[in-house]
Amino acid sequence: MSIFKNVSVAHLELEHAKILIFLKFSLDQRVANWKKSKKLMSGNLLCVTVEGDFSDPIWLTVADRDEVLLEKHSVIGVELISFHSSDADTADNVKKLLFNSGKMIMAESPTYFQSFKHVLNSLQYSEIGNFPLADEIIHGSFKQYEGCRNLISPYLKDVEYEKLEENQRNAFVHALASTLGIIQGPPGTGKTLVGAKLAKILLCLQKDNKLNNLLNQGQTPLNYADENHEGNSASKNEDNPRAYSYLRTKIMHLMSSYCTA
Repeated sequence: MSIFKNVSVAHLELEHAKILIFLKFSLDQRVANWKKSKKLMSGNLLCVTVEGDFSDPIWLTVADRDEVLLEKHSVIGVELISFHSSDADTADNVKKLLFNSGKMIMAESPTYFQSFKHVLNSLQYSEIGNFPLADEIIHGSFKQYEGCRNLISPYLKDVEYEKLEENQRNAFVHALASTLGIIQGPPGTGKTLVGAKLAKILLCLQKDNKLNNLLNQGQTPLNYADENHEGNSASKNEDNPRAYSYLRTKIMHLMSSYCTA
């Protein structure tokens, strides 16, 4: 994490109804070449503290990265992140920055913020009660379906399971037997291949009306049967919207693995 000291406001600009704030700073170690440096990348997340202990965070993103300004004057253009705050809150943060020039400390996120920005924005509008896989993602509660292997055995030939390597087979079964599974690895290890076979076997189970047997997984917290059917897990998938929602979530996770393959 990069820390910038003696932060002060160099000047303000109004651009497309947004306030662009140019901050001057000092670094303990000089950057030799800002064009090649990964510090203060456009769109990255910054946090400024007036008190010096980050108990009063002001969140910003890099909006104008001018290498000449950085090299000659150590100045970077930023804009405030509103987080759905009011204009009054925005004005208050601008005042804090102006009235405490030279005393502030700024930290830069070590992770590229733009990669997560839209996901974080979506999470702000999510309700925990309707959040897919809330037990696993929010509460860290994971379940294993011991009968998974028996259920999928008749379909293994259809997905050419025998052609998978040992690690790929383990990942394949783990993803189906677990309420939430993460498949990761460097390029060429077969993440996309395993994901495609997972999607295919889910469709095979759906075709034979056995998908609910996998989705319900015999566990009370994982009962995705339609409540109107009084928990009847034998109901068809088209009568079980929660099962369909869970299937879509599984498919979305597979698609996500393709994008990062």
